[in-house]
Amino acid sequence: MPIRLSQLTAKEYKDRLKYRCIHRHNGLPIENQHPKCYDEAFGVKPERIGFVDIETGDLKAQWGIVYCYYVLPSDSDEYKHRVVTIKELKDEVYDKAVLKDFIEDIKGFDRLVLQYGTDRKFDLPFLRSRAVKWRLPFPEYKTFVTGDTWTILRNKFCLKGNGLWSACNFFGIPAKGHRINQDIWLGMITGNPKIMQKSLDYISVHCKEDVFSTRGLWNLIYPYVNSRAKTSI
Repeated sequence: MPIRLSQLTAKEYKDRLKYRCIHRHNGLPIENQHPKCYDEAFGVKPERIGFVDIETGDLKAQWGIVYCYYVLPSDSDEYKHRVVTIKELKDEVYDKAVLKDFIEDIKGFDRLVLQYGTDRKFDLPFLRSRAVKWRLPFPEYKTFVTGDTWTILRNKFCLKGNGLWSACNFFGIPAKGHRINQDIWLGMITGNPKIMQKSLDYISVHCKEDVFSTRGLWNLIYPYVNSRAKTSI
């Protein structure tokens, strides 16, 4: 995500204002100027954001596993994802391999953004709990910074609900084409491989839609918060 004017310190602002590129523009991130020239000249890299969503079998990590995850970059639609397999469930591997792949797939990002997914919420605490259970190297404190659309909605907007569908519906962002369906989730406890695979396919599409909606919502509401704030994972 490109740097914003509000992110600059006083010194950074002065340095960018004094700068002149080969096109005779300064390096301020405003209209008709050339911040990219400044960034290239001084090796300033834009923050790389990964949008994350997961689906699980329960709301608590003792009783549920991660069925799937999607990681969507801020600058492309080439997402990474993983869905637990019927064989992994049958062999009692559960979500161990899914968590290993997730830890690999988030490498290279600077910030992870979720909807109701940071500390004292759901996704990251659930992922951390399952990874630590499996003794996997989940990212430690200060490895990433995080962002949460739910928190921005709660603090900066006035909606009846701060859920993803409610906010996206209000702001005109496509969301929840495949809504949560309890019968689909219950299909996972039938023990019937065909029913379970059908459920996993639906759950995966639901997760994919949510991560795209989260990115759209973040891009719309992020300018209204302190862009210098850096909450660690």
